[in-house]
Amino acid sequence: MVKVIIASHHKLADGMGDTLKYLVPSLTDIETISAYLDNEPIDSAVEAALGRCQDTEDVVVFTDLLGGSVNQEFVRQLKPNVHVIAGMNLPIIMTLLLQLENQPLSEELITQSIEEAKNQIIYVNQFLKESVDDLAKYSGVPVWNGLTDLFHPTQALADFMTIEEHFGHLKGLKLVFIGDTRNNIANSLTVMSAKMGVNFVACG
Repeated sequence: MVKVIIASHHKLADGMGDTLKYLVPSLTDIETISAYLDNEPIDSAVEAALGRCQDTEDVVVFTDLLGGSVNQEFVRQLKPNVHVIAGMNLPIIMTLLLQLENQPLSEELITQSIEEAKNQIIYVNQFLKESVDDLAKYSGVPVWNGLTDLFHPTQALADFMTIEEHFGHLKGLKLVFIGDTRNNIANSLTVMSAKMGVNFVACG
């Protein structure tokens, strides 16, 4: 059995624990330490929490700041069966604890969970622009870009199929786009026009 302690300055630990109980109701054996909310010294709180753990069970401690007073106190009272992780966030806690339901705790599992959690820290705006290109680059199967912030090839393909249906051909036609010339549809129409020999004019 693995004992879990979440510890932080002020109320972060309590918030983490409450959120975990909401997201993963099966995670019940979690103790939280929200330091400096009262006059109890942090060393006493840590000692008491570790004292409630059996020497024969592994203890995983998630702390907020590496080198912060909460983290330092757990390091000061470190035991062979206590594993301290700093810089906690929901992904690292959930990843590790959910995996513990199917496999025993190990340093390798902790390290793997940390790496997976790091990969979930993403600047989403940039990710949306780059993910499709990266997927196409490394995928072993064809990748169709349905829609991104930069391009909308599905819409452009439908537009050109409609134009060809009405005119019977594409090469030599003039296509005028009126609107936001910086949006994804305008970008895709520009590329498609160049490929199909269509004279493209953007007005915006």
